[in-house]
Order: sequence, then C-alpha cells, then structure tokens
Amino acid sequence: MSIGQFFENRYRQQKNIFGEKPLDLVEKAAELLPPKATVADLGAGEGRNSLFLARQGFSVLALDAAPTAVERLREIAAKEKLPLRAKVADVSQYQFKQEFDLVIAVGLLHFLPQETGHQLVARMKAATKKGGFNVVAALAEQHPFNPKPHVYAQGELKKLYTDWKILAYEEVLGHFHGMAARLGQQPNLPRPRVAKILAQRP
Repeated sequence: MSIGQFFENRYRQQKNIFGEKPLDLVEKAAELLPPKATVADLGAGEGRNSLFLARQGFSVLALDAAPTAVERLREIAAKEKLPLRAKVADVSQYQFKQEFDLVIAVGLLHFLPQETGHQLVARMKAATKKGGFNVVAALAEQHPFNPKPHVYAQGELKKLYTDWKILAYEEVLGHFHGMAARLGQQPNLPRPRVAKILAQRP
C-alpha cells in the first residue's frame, strides 16, 4: 500500500487526525517571512501548517497524495477566502516549478526510503529562494507499533543542511503531529524521538 492510499484510508475514517496546531518551527519560520511570501507544504495532510500560514497572508501551495485531505483543505480555503492552493500529488517525486520563500515537510520523510527522502530534501533546497527557509520534521527512531521505511539517525537531518544556516535544530522525545489531545487521553502512548530543523538558504 502506498503512502497516499494509507493516509487516504485514515482521512476517510477520521477528521483532524493530526490536530490543528502548527509545528513550533513553522510558527518560528512565519515570523521571519516577508509579507505575502510564497510557501510550499509537502505532505500537507488536512493542512494544520498550510492553513496557519495562509491565515497569515502567505501564498501557500499545499501538496498531498490523499484526495480526501486535499478536498477538505480546498473547502476551508474557499470558505475563508485564503491564498491557498491544494493539489493531489506524489510528494515523494514532486518536481518544483517555481521557487518559494519557505518549503516545509513535516511528518513526511520517514515514510520514504532514505535515498528518496534525501533526494526530496535536495529538491526542496533547490526550490527555495536565496534567503528563504526550510522546515523539516521526521521521526528519529522507530515507532514500536508502526515501523517506518527510514528514521533519521542522530545528526542525519542536520547534515543535509550543513551548507545552510541552521536557525534551530533539535532531536526530542515527543510528538510533532499535534497529537496532544490523544496523548492526554492516553498518556502511555509511545513518544518516539523526533528530529526537527529550521534552516535558511544563504
């Protein structure tokens, strides 16, 4: 089963799987962007990061392989008249057609084989304007109940950005998907390590 099919099934069964709060580093990046900046969100899902950014007035391209998630995003964007375009796409192989001020991939890379993930990061970097930013978050250890194709070893994600200015980097126990409510209800859920980075293109 492909990543898109996996999440399409989940989105059909449940709404707001990952909550509505954006990743903390996405919030930090938003503070650094110029007015009307352009953003690409890879693996946008139901749009917790895309919607936050579009509501700040940024022009957002949200990409996801799950049609149900994309349709929900389109409905919200239309209702709120947001500067957001949502498209169904195989984000693992996505070829950028323009440069952006910010490119983000939150909760995506660990679903891809290592080489595919590294190649995607290279394309993200190439599609970022000079002085622009990337935000990436990926699992840094395997989830005991739901193993992934590749998790990021200590320092691995950071090494992909050694030629950029790293503004924030951490590997922490926790959750980056906005699962606080579920964890509050089930405090014994496993919380694998997560690697997160905010980097600026020189």
